[in-house]
Amino acid sequence: MNSHKRQKTEKFRPGFIVSVKVTNFTTYSNAEFQLSPTLNMIIGPNGTGKSTLVAAICLGLGGRIELIRRKTLKSMIKTGCSESTIEITLKNAEHATPEFLVIERTFTATESNWLVNNRVSDERTVRNVCRKLNIQLDNLCHFLPQERVAEFATLTPEKLLLQTERTLGTGHLITLHEDLIRLDSEREAVKAEVENNSSKLERLNVERQDLEAEAQKFEAYQKKTRDIELHKMLLPYAQLQDLKERQKELKRQRDEAKKKLQNFNLTTQPLENQLRQTDEQRRDILEQLDKLKNRHLSLTTQYKQQTAQVREATDKITELKASVESLANKSERRKQEAEKLKQERQELEAKLQSVPEVDEEALEEAKKNRDDAFRELNEQKSKRQQLEDTMEPKVSRMRNLQADLKRYEAKLTSTDKLSVLEARGRPYNELRENALKGHLLLRENPQLQSRYFEAPIVSCEVTHKAYAPFIEKVIDNNTLLAITVPDQESYDEVSRLVFSKYNVPMRLALDDPGRSPVPRERLHEYGFDGYLSDYINGPPEVLNMLKVISKLHMIPVRKDPMSDEQFQKLITPNASGQIPFMKFVVADDFVSVSRSRYGSRQFFYSTEKVRNASFFVTGGLSREARLDIKEKIASISHEYQQCRDEIKQLRQSADKERLSYESVSKRLSTARVKVEELQAVRSNRAKLVAYISAKADRIKKVEHDAQKDYTEKVRQTEQRINDMFYTRASKSAEAAQTLSQLTMLSIEMDCKNFKALQEKNRITTLKKLIHSLDDYKKTLVEEYEELKRKYDEIKKSDAARKVRQQSENYTENDRTVLSSLAESYLSENNLSEAFIQDRIHFLEDERSVMATADQSAIASLGQRLQEIKQLEQRLPHLEQEKNKLDQQIEDKRAKWEPELSSIVLKISSAFQGKFTAVASDGQVELVKAERFKDYKLQILVKFRENTDLKVLDNHSQSGGERAVSTIFFIMSLQGLTDAPFRVVDEINQGMDPKNEKMAHKYLVQTACENDSSQYFLVTPKLLTGLYYHPEMAVHCIYTGPFIESSDKSFLDFRQSTEVR
Repeated sequence: MNSHKRQKTEKFRPGFIVSVKVTNFTTYSNAEFQLSPTLNMIIGPNGTGKSTLVAAICLGLGGRIELIRRKTLKSMIKTGCSESTIEITLKNAEHATPEFLVIERTFTATESNWLVNNRVSDERTVRNVCRKLNIQLDNLCHFLPQERVAEFATLTPEKLLLQTERTLGTGHLITLHEDLIRLDSEREAVKAEVENNSSKLERLNVERQDLEAEAQKFEAYQKKTRDIELHKMLLPYAQLQDLKERQKELKRQRDEAKKKLQNFNLTTQPLENQLRQTDEQRRDILEQLDKLKNRHLSLTTQYKQQTAQVREATDKITELKASVESLANKSERRKQEAEKLKQERQELEAKLQSVPEVDEEALEEAKKNRDDAFRELNEQKSKRQQLEDTMEPKVSRMRNLQADLKRYEAKLTSTDKLSVLEARGRPYNELRENALKGHLLLRENPQLQSRYFEAPIVSCEVTHKAYAPFIEKVIDNNTLLAITVPDQESYDEVSRLVFSKYNVPMRLALDDPGRSPVPRERLHEYGFDGYLSDYINGPPEVLNMLKVISKLHMIPVRKDPMSDEQFQKLITPNASGQIPFMKFVVADDFVSVSRSRYGSRQFFYSTEKVRNASFFVTGGLSREARLDIKEKIASISHEYQQCRDEIKQLRQSADKERLSYESVSKRLSTARVKVEELQAVRSNRAKLVAYISAKADRIKKVEHDAQKDYTEKVRQTEQRINDMFYTRASKSAEAAQTLSQLTMLSIEMDCKNFKALQEKNRITTLKKLIHSLDDYKKTLVEEYEELKRKYDEIKKSDAARKVRQQSENYTENDRTVLSSLAESYLSENNLSEAFIQDRIHFLEDERSVMATADQSAIASLGQRLQEIKQLEQRLPHLEQEKNKLDQQIEDKRAKWEPELSSIVLKISSAFQGKFTAVASDGQVELVKAERFKDYKLQILVKFRENTDLKVLDNHSQSGGERAVSTIFFIMSLQGLTDAPFRVVDEINQGMDPKNEKMAHKYLVQTACENDSSQYFLVTPKLLTGLYYHPEMAVHCIYTGPFIESSDKSFLDFRQSTEVR
């Protein structure tokens, strides 16, 4: 840093802001503020962005966005940009390095990136830095942006005291106060518990006396209970005695069943032996039968082979006899065939004489003419194709131009408002572009037409254009461009199509919007023209959606200005603490009323300027859009005429080529017919010559065969016939012998089958008999097994073990009493479970009769005694705890209250000394109370001599009076606090000129004549004749399209002149 800059920054104290730079922040593309260590006055016309510096300080130092009444970081990014940057240079703590801290925050709509001296950091670190430098952005005494000016006047006295304590000194007073509030609450809780416990102890002692009369009854009750317990302890012994008797009976029954089963087995054994022998005999017969079947199968196969050989010999004899007969007649047949062939050859030769010979030269000439015509036809075809290829795209283009022309002409006369979504010179907006494309996509799918309603700016009309800006102000952009669907099914179907390509907002029209806060006929009582919903028409579903989301039916509107009395009536609560409207529109202001969440929950409001309407100002196409469409129609018409002329010329050329093509085609057809006729004559003559040659060859072969001798061949064939007769006779004899063997074998197999069937029937009969006996045997076995199982269960029962285990837990006295009691019942033969249970029930009945006298009193007496004991032990500890809290409170109060009272007196003195210059009197008063949470800090003001001092609030004083009181109170804190800087945004709104000048003078003097705090004063206007100081800096905000220079010296008032 050079010597000039070092000298310039030496006046900056720790926590002072040296400079602020912003990029793409709200309305600024780039801005830089070089700040003064004393007073920085930021002036400029409304709407130039003066409060942007205040917002940059808040967000750049990690303040919550709610402190400047904004909802999202996206609203702080300049329109058309995706990110913004804030850079703040702070003076570091004394003797800390580096001397300056440069905090840079770059943020988008969803995330922030932090740098501290060019090193990556985070929001938590930045807030720690601010805390160490005592920068309190959430303290209205330090940081009072425009959006929270009204909130200061609504602070309750209790809240004002806490805010003031936070800013005093090192903040130790607020720590002590919060500790006192906490300790006081703990003491009150302990005190209440002591009082409750004391009164409860007295009441319990009285109740104990009343309950002691029941003690004797309680002893009798306990004795009877002891008798019942002893009988219950005796139950296992009685169960064991029952088991012994049961075991004897089961053993007798088991032995009897076992004897019956043994006798039955001895009776059924001979039947089982006979069944086994019969089954073995049947298996032997079946084995023999299997062997016979194999032998029968073998002989059957042999017989079939032998009969086949006999048939084969018979067929061969027949064949040889036919051959002998054929050889005897063969020569005669050949002679007849030769005569027939000669006659056919003569006929073919006569036909050949009638067919003329073809002139080969004439045939070649005809072929040449045909080929020449074919080649010329191909050339003509190629020329026609070229003309068609040239003409086709021009025809297609002409059709497209004609369709475009009709579309633009229809668009020119259409009332469709979808064109308002087109850019037409406006900056690119992704949301609007996606909405336009989404609407066009849905219009291409008419089957979904009944499933959705188009965006409000397309489907709705504002009935009175003067109210269009108000409606666009209230409805957010997403809702203005949203597609409305009537139900969830329609939402799913439409979103599947739209969301696959474009991000288009959609809204459901299902919910009930509720009723308007005030009936429409009573709105004139509040000075309004009507509700916003009265000035917009459209589909009922879309209007219902707008009411649910944007509350158009709950926001009244007045297009003309409203008097102060009417406005105050709207923001003043009624007897029940309510106001009629939380949002309303007056002239060009959109007013939002909020309510504090703490203290007395006062109402405060904020206003936003209403800009001109962008969408609802026109009922269809704009003038610029119509001129653009007319220019496009003229251009398309010109191009269409050119295409039409070119196509006409091409069609004329195509007609000439078509006539030439048809002439050549006829010549080609004639040449083809001539060639085909000559080729057919030549082909027929060649075929006849070939047929005659083939007939001659066949005649020679047949005549040669007719001369052959077949006598020897006939003799050999007859010898073979005799041999085959012998063979057939021998094979027939063998087949007869095999058939005889098969007959005998079949008889033997039938006998075996009969014997096997007899044995099977015997087995079936025996099995049925044994099966019927098995059912009875099964019954005997089950009876025996069941008795045996029951006997074994009793034998293995752990009842005796349970008795021993239970007995081990009894005392010696219990065992003695139980033994005596068991012997007495056993001697009377009454030691059984049923008898002991009956005895227990009898004793319980006797005890229940005793308890009916006052059964609840017995339990209550023990409970009361226990409670008395606990309370007698608890009360001394509570008294000790209360005394300890009393001492802690007195120690902290001795440190806190005198110092706080002294500081409040100084604040009051400073406030009164300066405030009396603009009003009659003013004081700051500490109001003490019994509870530390109820301590108050009241600002008392009096603006007229004949009135009393009144507490500053948003009811008793006007807006200007509250503003001047607030600024003088903040100035009275100077010197008592350790705040690095204070920000006051448009606090002078509503002041009269005299008070504004006086407040301005004291603020300048306070800020410039000491170096304890740096001040920021934001104001939209300056009066003439104001007081200025050489150490202050005036920052003039000048923005707009007429700024031609971006040089740092542009409008540098310090460089051009020196203020005195």
